[in-house]
Amino acid sequence: MENSLSLENRNLMNALVNESFNLERFVDEIKPALREKIEFNEANDEYDFTGFNDTLILCHYLYRDTHVNKKRGKSDNTKETYRKVIVRFISDCYEYGYDIGIDIKIPIYIEQNEFSLFKSLGKRHMQRYVDWLNTKSPYVLENGPYKPASLAQKVTILKGFFKKLYEWQYITTPLHLGFQSTTLTEADRPNRDAGATHVKYLLELFEELGHIPMFTIIHVLTTTGIRNTEFCRLKVGDVAFDSINKCYYLNVIAKGSKLRQIPLRDKTLKSINLFRHARGLKPFLEMAKIDPNAPLFTTNTGGPFNSSYLAKYFHRQIAALPSDRRDEIREVFSYKEREDPLDENSPIINKEIKITPHLFRHAFAIISNQSNIELHKISQSLGHENIQTTKIYLEKIMAIESHAINSWSQDLFGDYI
Repeated sequence: MENSLSLENRNLMNALVNESFNLERFVDEIKPALREKIEFNEANDEYDFTGFNDTLILCHYLYRDTHVNKKRGKSDNTKETYRKVIVRFISDCYEYGYDIGIDIKIPIYIEQNEFSLFKSLGKRHMQRYVDWLNTKSPYVLENGPYKPASLAQKVTILKGFFKKLYEWQYITTPLHLGFQSTTLTEADRPNRDAGATHVKYLLELFEELGHIPMFTIIHVLTTTGIRNTEFCRLKVGDVAFDSINKCYYLNVIAKGSKLRQIPLRDKTLKSINLFRHARGLKPFLEMAKIDPNAPLFTTNTGGPFNSSYLAKYFHRQIAALPSDRRDEIREVFSYKEREDPLDENSPIINKEIKITPHLFRHAFAIISNQSNIELHKISQSLGHENIQTTKIYLEKIMAIESHAINSWSQDLFGDYI
């Protein structure tokens, strides 16, 4: 057991803070030792987390198994998002504690095991941190305030983390109660209302320019409604043929490791083959000769996409277009809105719908709704566990469609309707 305890002597926090650390290797190395440590404490009738410091409790929170089927736990992308938000909080407390208003004595070095930041903090420090993060942090001073949805995500992650530490009795102060509510209104959410007109414009543009990768990615994302991460994880073996319906479909592993089978329309399949040909890859007619574990889509270096790279790829390809084309895109994807939608006196300004891979998942929902497909079917097709999530995708569209004015009769209001 002493060897496992030596984990405390390693500079684990620096590993967690390191942006380039190897997640899989890190978890394989530390998780068995953490479990052994907890089991040792239990066997000796001690508190489960006896001997844990902030670093070890954070590692346990991030990388513990939460489901008997490991595939149904949090995805690596989710764990990575949690890691970044929490270690950023820790680093900020050490580096900017005075500016934040953390009025406790914090040692200079993060890795000092005898000090517990989590146990020393009070509820008052939680909202102080959020206020500082959104007004005076280095990121905000350079880029402006966080978008409401981004800030809400960070707060939600921190609240969940500190709530769990309180439930585990690692901390005695319910720090999660120190955060103010981050409930988002419709006005807070980014505008992702791209419909058939928007998508067709981009498809026609990239087809005209002969940009097969962008054309295909947009086409596939729109006609399947899959998530960015699902797209990036697709393997050749995920394409299957339905002998009954005589069509190809995708086996997609969704959140919670739930399987979705998504039909591939003929033109979508043709686009995928065009992409593979452009990348020098074998087409589907030769699927038997292809490694089923090979990525379905590859970057120009031959490797698989990841969600972060895919988002950057979109940004770079659009930025590389001729200026007149970028101006056209700006015009097609622009809309007018008040600078502050909740203030009727704020000026009306031009805003743009940001073109990201996730935009086309919303487009799938909107085009499906415009095709009179019932909400339940749209929700199932998107793999949403809760139909309320689908309603958020269609919130603005459905608000207009369901307005009473649409049902007024000319028999009652004549030529004035």
